[in-house]
Amino acid sequence: MNEFKTLEGFVTGDESPGLKPKLAHYAILRVSSATGLDFGEIESALGLVASKIGRRGERVGPRSPPNKGDIWMYQAPVAEEKALGEHVEALWQALNPHVVFLRALKQRATVEIILGYSSNIDHAGVTIPHGSLEMFAALELDLGLNIVVVTDE
Repeated sequence: MNEFKTLEGFVTGDESPGLKPKLAHYAILRVSSATGLDFGEIESALGLVASKIGRRGERVGPRSPPNKGDIWMYQAPVAEEKALGEHVEALWQALNPHVVFLRALKQRATVEIILGYSSNIDHAGVTIPHGSLEMFAALELDLGLNIVVVTDE
């Protein structure tokens, strides 16, 4: 019996030979505000340097609309092929000492933790260890998960 790496391959009975599974993960703290952010205050309070920032009115790309507000993001410095739990743990280690600041910041800005998972395999999945949920409970944040299926084409 043939083994297929993709649902499309299973359904059609044909799959690209040599398909190599690719998995990528990330964990990001995202702070945004339509009325502006003090990037220096955030970095000083957290002791972290932003991975990416954007100001209101700036464009991410030539065809993208202008930013509706300021945005400050910090991505856990973990290789993308590492398990999602490792990304969450690294982010939590960086943020845990600053729970009080982050909860107070929620009064004047949107504070989010965004988890990401992408794969070129259309039937793969991701596990989030139960210990990783501690960060979301402590910060009183919902768990958001971006899932992207990419093709090699």
